[in-house]
Amino acid sequence: MCEDIPPFASYPGGNKVVQIADTVAVKVGWGLPQSEATTQRYARDYVDPTILYIPEVFRYFKADGLGYIVMEYIPGDTLDKLDVSENPNLAEKTMDAVRHLASIPVMQELGPGPIGHDPIAGYVWGDNGTGCPFYSIEDMEDWLNDRLDVWKLPPISIPRDRRLNMHHMDLARRNICLRPDNSICFFDWGCAGFYPDCFETFVFRLICGQDEVWFNQLLRLSPTPQADEEEMIKHLETPGFINIKYAYVQSGAQVYNTDKFEKA
Repeated sequence: MCEDIPPFASYPGGNKVVQIADTVAVKVGWGLPQSEATTQRYARDYVDPTILYIPEVFRYFKADGLGYIVMEYIPGDTLDKLDVSENPNLAEKTMDAVRHLASIPVMQELGPGPIGHDPIAGYVWGDNGTGCPFYSIEDMEDWLNDRLDVWKLPPISIPRDRRLNMHHMDLARRNICLRPDNSICFFDWGCAGFYPDCFETFVFRLICGQDEVWFNQLLRLSPTPQADEEEMIKHLETPGFINIKYAYVQSGAQVYNTDKFEKA
């Protein structure tokens, strides 16, 4: 999709996208979950494609431990092939798409994270992911605070007066395509789901060092976090780090710590 999409490594072994026909591509990977396909399909159903184009999902299936998403092939150039410093309108188009995506409906029965109640992947949660789904904001808050408590850090409080919105959560330039009609397309929905708006701002800041020009452009166009959101952002990097550093054993939807923790 958009020629030469690199393997995506949020899951063990990484995932790969292969064009198999003029209009069809397949994403394949170990542990590639159905929730990624479901979330991508849900977002596509609600967005205005002139603001944000999302590849159509034709089918998801599993075979021999591998997950497969059969989807629409999208021609165009990924933004890592373009000079974004000379084309600031690309960041503006991207943030228009981010705001539009965040405005789509949120069904009451949907909890935080991807649609389908699979364990959650992404920068907030560390390389191992959450290991369990979240069914409520309280579940997400407890997961974060259990790990912050390891180092006796103050708990995070997720505001209840602001809704969770749909966010892509991995807007590296390789995951954004400029289509021939100049519309923006987002690829790779493995980290996407319903989250507080400030979580995406946190991700922009966290990985800014990988592509400073691009993420600084996005941050300049992002809304300024409110004071309580800024306080939460300050601590968001720690739970994912602790989740990698220390051993957790999963039992159903709960995660139990089995180690004696000391701050490094």
